[in-house]
Amino acid sequence: MASSTPSFIDIGVNLTDPVFRGSYHGKQSHEDDLDVVCERAAHAGVVAQILTGGNLAESHEALALARRSDAFYSTAGCHPTRTSEMESYEQGAAAYLGEIRDLIRSDVHKV
Repeated sequence: MASSTPSFIDIGVNLTDPVFRGSYHGKQSHEDDLDVVCERAAHAGVVAQILTGGNLAESHEALALARRSDAFYSTAGCHPTRTSEMESYEQGAAAYLGEIRDLIRSDVHKV
């Protein structure tokens, strides 16, 4: 018999935020609850999640998380509000974008 719970794909999941690891404003406030949050989403009908990477570091972290589950995928890029990070990147903006491109190519089935 089919489940009455609708299925969803969450397209903008920010699991790279430290809040899911229990950290608020740089201080540990509670235990890491990332797995509990993901389990709760699955029980609510979320069958896949697209984890967002808002900059180079978060893109790496999002891909690492995506590799933990067949239901996770990730984005890789630089959010428009954070483009100053490209200009201040030690090797320059072109290298920053090149690293994002390399990250995407490293796992095209997850990014």
